[in-house]
Amino acid sequence: MRFSDEPDEQAVGTEPDQVDAAVYSWVLEHHRLEPAPIASQLGLDPDSVAASVRRLTTLRLLYPDPQDSGAGYAVAPETAMSRLAAPVEARVRRQQEELAKQQAQLAGFFPHYQRGRQAADAGEGIEVIATLQEVRAALDRASDNCRSEVLASQPGGGSRVPEAMQEALGRDRALLARGVRMRTLYL
Repeated sequence: MRFSDEPDEQAVGTEPDQVDAAVYSWVLEHHRLEPAPIASQLGLDPDSVAASVRRLTTLRLLYPDPQDSGAGYAVAPETAMSRLAAPVEARVRRQQEELAKQQAQLAGFFPHYQRGRQAADAGEGIEVIATLQEVRAALDRASDNCRSEVLASQPGGGSRVPEAMQEALGRDRALLARGVRMRTLYL
């Protein structure tokens, strides 16, 4: 039997499949993984039992005995959860470490940016956002940092490019889901 890192979609859910539950219980009691005897004793189709054994093995609920190819063991769901989660959690930790390194690297540029902005703005406190990409990034940052209320004005009677509307809709939904109030003035 081989293990994969990801369970198949059929194996994911809150209630176990009836065949999976019956096979799991049978293996828990008999310590065998051979589909034919399981199917015979449970009155199930051998192919569906073989598929169930594969799903349960992928979910880390069943383990073959390395000494006996027909033998195997069922483990507690908590053990399976830990074993299934371990590689995912390791990937998340590596990504968080990489992100932290990149953020630390970029943070070193803040003083340079502030000095440059102060010189360019001559103390006016206005940031010029020159490109559409920079505008979108600024809107995303502001949206991510907003905690209580968004006040906006829309010139031109509210007619906007459909792509911009879709992008704004995603930001607005995220804000509303966090409980942020929104008010817009259409000019």
